[in-house]
Amino acid sequence: MNSLINLETAMYNKMTTKILFILLLSLSTIYSHAQGTFTKYNIGDFIIENGDTINDCTIGCRTFGKPNKDNSNTLVLLTWFAGKSIEYTGATKPGNWADSTKFYVVVLDALGNGVSSSPSNSSIQDKLKFPEFSIRDMVNSHHKLLTQFLNIDHVYAIAGYSMGGFQTFQWIVSHPKYMDKAIVISGTPRLDEYDKLFYQAEINVLELGIGTPSKQFEAFKIGVQIFVINLFTPAYIQQQYQKNHSEEFIKFWENYFLQNNFFDWTYQMKALRNHDIYTTFNEPSNDIISRVKANTLIIVNPQDRIVSPAPSIEIARQINAKLIELNVDCGHFYYNCENKEISVKITEFLNLQ
Repeated sequence: MNSLINLETAMYNKMTTKILFILLLSLSTIYSHAQGTFTKYNIGDFIIENGDTINDCTIGCRTFGKPNKDNSNTLVLLTWFAGKSIEYTGATKPGNWADSTKFYVVVLDALGNGVSSSPSNSSIQDKLKFPEFSIRDMVNSHHKLLTQFLNIDHVYAIAGYSMGGFQTFQWIVSHPKYMDKAIVISGTPRLDEYDKLFYQAEINVLELGIGTPSKQFEAFKIGVQIFVINLFTPAYIQQQYQKNHSEEFIKFWENYFLQNNFFDWTYQMKALRNHDIYTTFNEPSNDIISRVKANTLIIVNPQDRIVSPAPSIEIARQINAKLIELNVDCGHFYYNCENKEISVKITEFLNLQ
């Protein structure tokens, strides 16, 4: 009897091991697909617009799906402030707006995000020795990668949320014929006066920690607190406090953002502060606007306190873009709060011929 039990147990364990192996293999395949294929490219010494050079400049690139012969199904996605390419994986799932069964999705990590060349990962120009780059430098480094290293001379669409939207606006004036369509979610072509005050206040606080290691974390923490409070609206924060009966909601987001590197955060914040597509060329604003060729979708939230919607609404009328205003009280975070509706709107736009 004991031998029979032992035999059954051995058979069960063998079968269980086999099932677990198959399950793990299946899950690893799904996980691998979900993460896409990541490659970091060295694009060489990269001269930025202020004349400085990022030595051995590297750009992170994550791809999903397969390209067709002429790259007419290529969709380029740009990372948000402090964001990384891996965080776009949800958008690439079947049925979502960047569906990788339909599109060849190329997600590019921005300078200063800790994946592409940044103060935190440069062995040559770390921290304060790292050159101060701009949104335009992010775009030009990506253009160099796409055209010279990936041999992609034209894409179907370029899209980005938040700082990714800043970059998208820059793309449509710097390289206007590179894409057929452009999608801007909570981005801006330039800062308005409120934006300037907000970003400068952030930078003023952060700079209190530069050169003083003992004050660095405290400066970073206060900077993050300012950012988080503005990420949502007062009404939305009040709702969360009432639901949680504590400060857990704000603390969660503080801890989440404090995982970033202090210098990476500071450098990208400075790039945001100086953003203005109208200074790209030594031309009047109307001439800059006339450069835009892409069919453009612009999505804004009038209650956004991180990126004021007014400049986007203005340029939408000037370039005859499709404008969607989602007036919701979760502020800048509305890309997540209204993800389903936004996905539907973008899908419709991308499917239009």
